[in-house]
Amino acid sequence: MQSRFRFMTVAGVPFFVHGALLWSLTLLWVFLYVAGYGSSSISWLLLCALVTMASVTLHEGGHALAARTLGVNVHDVILHVFFGMTRMDPPETPRQEALIGLAGPSANLLAAACLSPWGLDGSAWRHGSPDSVLAAAFVVNLAIGSLNLIPAFPMDGGRLLRCWLTGPLGEYHATRWAVGVGRTLAVMMILAPVALDFTRWSFGLPLVGMVVLCLGEAESQRASLRREASRVARFVEERDREPPQPSN
Repeated sequence: MQSRFRFMTVAGVPFFVHGALLWSLTLLWVFLYVAGYGSSSISWLLLCALVTMASVTLHEGGHALAARTLGVNVHDVILHVFFGMTRMDPPETPRQEALIGLAGPSANLLAAACLSPWGLDGSAWRHGSPDSVLAAAFVVNLAIGSLNLIPAFPMDGGRLLRCWLTGPLGEYHATRWAVGVGRTLAVMMILAPVALDFTRWSFGLPLVGMVVLCLGEAESQRASLRREASRVARFVEERDREPPQPSN
């Protein structure tokens, strides 16, 4: 099976869905069928999964379009199982990174505001859960937009925290601080079901926490590699500037 499939292109940016996500949707259907769920329940849950994919696409599209507007080269957007990723060249300034980081949550919160007449309609809810596609889209966009503003690196709020710290600390130490805050919040998410008495909705937080923890550690390693590469480049530059020693 291919690792990814292109499903659209917007403003010259290709959007891909990762093969693991397609496998996950298939396994979800099999699990629900084996568990004895009716066809209407299975269809509704799969529809909610597609609404979530659309909301993640909107989020990553916000990042991609903001980057293109600011002159940052965007390679592609990939939808994974638990998250989306916009692959681009590194922004040249903290201001660019902050604006790009804000664009994703802003797109979701704007969508949630447009969907609020349906999302806040009591008739669109049943037993505390949305009972219509538009109400579900409202909840998903509100959740994605709000959660991504939490300062847990590499989520958008964590990137904004790094931008704010880069001025006084420099990029490397700002990244380490942002990753440290994200690591603490990720552990809290992983332990959330225990703290929240194993309520039904709390079981999604450990998955988010694991993703934040893994991606944060990867970013910390990349920051260390960039720092070492910069040191080597400075050493080579200083060595090349040294005058040649006279031969005996």
